[in-house]
Amino acid sequence: MTNGPRLRASTPQSVTFVELFFDLVFVFAVTQVTVLTAHDLTLAARFADRLILISDGEVVADGSPGEVLTKDKLTAHYGADIRVLEDPDGPVVVPVRRST
Repeated sequence: MTNGPRLRASTPQSVTFVELFFDLVFVFAVTQVTVLTAHDLTLAARFADRLILISDGEVVADGSPGEVLTKDKLTAHYGADIRVLEDPDGPVVVPVRRST
């Protein structure tokens, strides 16, 4: 298990860290379950088979990245103005700039 603080580096460093983390898990793992907590939803979607979306301490969505990371779910639970773009590697969550 690892958590978000390790992923606060730049995006290339975050991707490298997660790739290394999963390489180590596959080499040394005794179980089939790996838990990674992350606030970067796009990064999580790239590496996870299953995501659990938590809001106010409650599980509000559980499923594949495509099932969990939808505009409706993210807007409803986080109040963020976002776009979710489709990509072959998984959903890409993009914040929308508020007009000034």
